[in-house]
Amino acid sequence: MRRKNLDQQESEESTRSLPKSGDVFRCESCGMELEIIADCGCDEGPRLECCGQPMSRADDAGGI
Repeated sequence: MRRKNLDQQESEESTRSLPKSGDVFRCESCGMELEIIADCGCDEGPRLECCGQPMSRADDAGGI
């Protein structure tokens, strides 16, 4: 039962981290910003990178 709860929690966390329509991402190196205008249907989601680094959510200090 505990494993099922952990699997469900991991699934919810990964779903929350997927970019959604309206999210804005920023490159911490050059400052370029990107706005998501359509949700991604992939299981793993897109890889948003710029200047060789993952982009972070503009409204989230912790990044992706």
